[in-house]
Amino acid sequence: MVIGGLLAILAASGCGAEAEPDDASDSSSDPATAASPTPDASSPALPSPNTAASEEPEADEADYESCGDGECEVSFTDSVAFPLEGSDGEWTVEAAVEDDGVQVSLTDPDGMGGGGGLLYEPGCTLAIHADGGGSLSCAEAGEEPPGPEAGGYVVHLLELNGDTAVIEAILG
Repeated sequence: MVIGGLLAILAASGCGAEAEPDDASDSSSDPATAASPTPDASSPALPSPNTAASEEPEADEADYESCGDGECEVSFTDSVAFPLEGSDGEWTVEAAVEDDGVQVSLTDPDGMGGGGGLLYEPGCTLAIHADGGGSLSCAEAGEEPPGPEAGGYVVHLLELNGDTAVIEAILG
């Protein structure tokens, strides 16, 4: 009986070998299923960098162009650094979404000075004055955020949603 069982298994595996061409023809009708694991494995690796690389520069370039007059609004995920053109040269604005808000800083054209702070909710403004002093304030709903004084700057947090934020930077 053991030999009969082995012969039955061998016969079944022989049928399985004959079934492979049928499976192959079936798999040709399901090549998407067979092929999808390979593209799925490669597609997350390829589109993610390509998507991030192609979307971020396009959005950033458009946002940066609007910064040439010393005022711009920039939407970003995680962190960003962009130029802001002032009468005394190009400033650098840096912002990063953190657990408790958005950390912002501005560096003046010679690479020294500037200032920064934490904007913890939409409606908050960091103001740096020409004399080097500064303040952090948050506007009530419907209130107009403060503008910069001459020689100073402000950064307003307009939106914060998870790791994505929108800030507005204005040089006075």
